[in-house]
Order: sequence, then structure tokens, then C-alpha cells
Amino acid sequence: VGRTVSVTDSTVVDFQKNGIDFRGAGLTGVATGNTATGWGPTPAIAQNGILWVSGAGGSASGNTVSGFQYTGAAPATSAGLLVFATSAPVVIASNVITDAQSSIAVASSTDVTASDNTITGTGGVLAALDVQSGGVLVANNNVISGATYGAAVVAGASLTLTGGSITGSGVG
Repeated sequence: VGRTVSVTDSTVVDFQKNGIDFRGAGLTGVATGNTATGWGPTPAIAQNGILWVSGAGGSASGNTVSGFQYTGAAPATSAGLLVFATSAPVVIASNVITDAQSSIAVASSTDVTASDNTITGTGGVLAALDVQSGGVLVANNNVISGATYGAAVVAGASLTLTGGSITGSGVG
């Protein structure tokens, strides 16, 4: 049974693991106009701002996401927006993401589009677009500045990057 959950014009702060968590097959999770703020650099837990997982699809637009940086043991990282283990479509568009270790992270998910997002980092931002094993991301017209890596793609992942810009990154 399909269902839709919308989170609109909300402020999400002082949470433990995930700010807005869309989880489960058949769920369409829509996040619009929200502010999700993590703890900033912390060794306590790898927080995520907005998450689609375990078959959930949906969209994020007009959100402001900031302060997601995990300083504890590798390989864990924090993400501003994370899409994990879903084949349902997820569209991430027109968001402002600041100081998120992996600003938009995709793993084991094959239908993700990120367009017209503004991603900035002032320290601790590892990858603006972080595509891990089994991840497929189509990124259009995103403006990225100040990340260590503007885009990071590992073996078994795919990134199609069109338009936009990557500036101030040690590695493009």
C-alpha cells in the first residue's frame, strides 16, 4: 500500500541520529521548506539531516540543511541529505546545504537526481556529492564551493554531472 508523508516548513534541531527520516517500501517522503540543523562537528553520532531509506522515495526542495559533521571513527560519516538502499525515485532540488560532511550522499540507490542545490563548506565538508557503492546520481546545475571533494564517486557507483560549478575545492 502506497502512502505519502509530507514535512513542510518545520524546524528540526536537537535530535539524535536522523532529523527527517523517510523509511520503508511504498513510502513517498516529501520535505519542503524545512530547516534541519545538526550538532556540528561531533564524535557522538553520525547524524543525517534528511534521509530516504529501505525503499522509500520522494523529494526535498527549498530546505536549509546545516551542521552535519561526524568526527568519530571512520568509516562512518554524516550527511545533509542521504539516500540509501532504495530503487524508488528521489529528487533533491533547490536546497541550501552548509557544512555537511557528505552534503548529498547516495548509496545502493539507483534513481536519484540532485538539481539546482547550493552546497557550501567552511571546514569538515568531505564531499559535496558523495556517491558510494551501488549509488547512481544525476546532478544538474548545482553550485558547490569549499568542499574537500566537489564530487566523490567510488567503484561500483555512477555520477552524471551537468552544468553548475565546483569552486574552492582541493579536488574537483
